[in-house]
Amino acid sequence: MPVIWILLSIIAWWCIILWVVSRLCGWHALGKHYRAENRFHGKHHRFSSVKMGSGNYSGCVTLGANSDGLYLAVMFLFRIGHPPLFIPWADLKPRIKTMWIVGEWLEIEVKQAPRVKMGFSMRLAKKLAADANHAWDAADPGVK
Repeated sequence: MPVIWILLSIIAWWCIILWVVSRLCGWHALGKHYRAENRFHGKHHRFSSVKMGSGNYSGCVTLGANSDGLYLAVMFLFRIGHPPLFIPWADLKPRIKTMWIVGEWLEIEVKQAPRVKMGFSMRLAKKLAADANHAWDAADPGVK
């Protein structure tokens, strides 16, 4: 019987931690406005890394892009508090940032949650732009 309680406690803590992380990093705020309602159709990049707010989702995010917008979803084990997101290109304001250790990366501000900043590598940003048939190039020509 104690083993069951230990397992239930571990599961409960896991759920609480994920719920708190989603709020601290901003995924929850984005989910209020951009929860993906339909299945995403477009190319996927699994095991991607995204910086969001004060957190870093390393290797656990699936990113996708099509001509309509950007898709983000975390792996199943991390899904609590992290619904899949679909953000239209018109709601994204990208800008290129340079850091001396990391190099160039793309920081994105989202219209409905301007306090939440997302970021990912320029290499990944260029792949997403190509997948989207360069739909966001008008907003940031440096992503080509």
